[in-house]
Amino acid sequence: MSNLGISINYNIAETVENILNNRLQYIPLTRMELMKKAEQTQLTGYNALKNLFTNFQTQAANFSKSFDAIAYQASSSNTTAVGNVSITNNDVAVGNHTVVISQLAVAQRQVSNVDFNSRNQALGFNQTLNFANTATPATNFSVQIETADTLETVRDKINNSSDNIGLTASIVSFTSGSDTKYKLVLASKEGEANQITISGDPGNNFNFAETVTAKNAEFTFDGLNQVRSSNTITDVMDGLSFTLLASSGTANINITPGDKSATDGIKSALQNMLTAYNQIISFLDANQVVTIYDDKEGSSQLPDEQKLKAMAYNNNFAFIKSQLSKVINNKFSNAGSHEVLNELGITYAPSQILQDQFDRNRKVSSYGGLQIDTKTSTQYDDQTKLDWLLKNNLSSVKDFFTTE
Repeated sequence: MSNLGISINYNIAETVENILNNRLQYIPLTRMELMKKAEQTQLTGYNALKNLFTNFQTQAANFSKSFDAIAYQASSSNTTAVGNVSITNNDVAVGNHTVVISQLAVAQRQVSNVDFNSRNQALGFNQTLNFANTATPATNFSVQIETADTLETVRDKINNSSDNIGLTASIVSFTSGSDTKYKLVLASKEGEANQITISGDPGNNFNFAETVTAKNAEFTFDGLNQVRSSNTITDVMDGLSFTLLASSGTANINITPGDKSATDGIKSALQNMLTAYNQIISFLDANQVVTIYDDKEGSSQLPDEQKLKAMAYNNNFAFIKSQLSKVINNKFSNAGSHEVLNELGITYAPSQILQDQFDRNRKVSSYGGLQIDTKTSTQYDDQTKLDWLLKNNLSSVKDFFTTE
């Protein structure tokens, strides 16, 4: 520069050295190092997301268990004809049902024609009694009677046989003149399908004879003919159990909502599950970009836009969210009477503005969360859709969430 006739009293070498030294203070990390730090930060995001999914699974399991609480009650208008009415699960619905009985189920009875003088003296004979189901002879068992066995021993051998097919033995006493006599009585289970055929008594040491013939229960339920082998009815309608008590008669079974705490518990568990799901959605929206700034000494006073920075984009988070959205928007054709969440009163929540936890300058709009619709309607007796379903048709809600 002195060749231009300009004399500059300035130490260029010293100035350059000072600039370089100061610049190095502002760039303590290379861009590659910052990028590595950004990617490491992303890994912590995956762990956080895993924890959110674990929480969602826990809440979903709790929601499924909440359906175990019985939300209905039932009563009979004629307890002499139909009694022991109970609700066994939430697959029922509010309503009235009519039961008309024409015949009770009866258990077959067979009694020994031989009268025994004692219940605890040795019988003195040896034989094998065979008991077989009359309809299916392959269903059978046998009892070996020894000479020293008593009537009580025979009774106990029958009742305690590991192969017993539903036969119950008992000893009945009666008076004959001035003497007390004993008979062995055998009773099968109720119904024609449980009749028993006895063999293995060639000497007629017992000489069993049928005194009561087995019968099935016959009745109508809401006008439909029903035949059962037992008077305890558990399978005519899902979730309803009752007992036929009279050989003829009519009763109305009324099913109504039960303790409100059961449906409140289900709704609370559902809300907890939705909250856990929404936490996942918010996290996925707010953490798709990780920005790392160089904040070391010498640059901490600079505004962020002037600092050296590195950004890591997480396309996997966007993909995960898209897959969740597909599931939520999917129609479930095998889930009972409802196919989509909206039919249960579950709608999309309003979008919200979130602060990116990894970038203090980045705010994002998050959408796709779910909420329970709080709008009431006269169509649902001035209740919300979900509240009405929980009260009147809980089984449809259960089917939607639990049918695979």
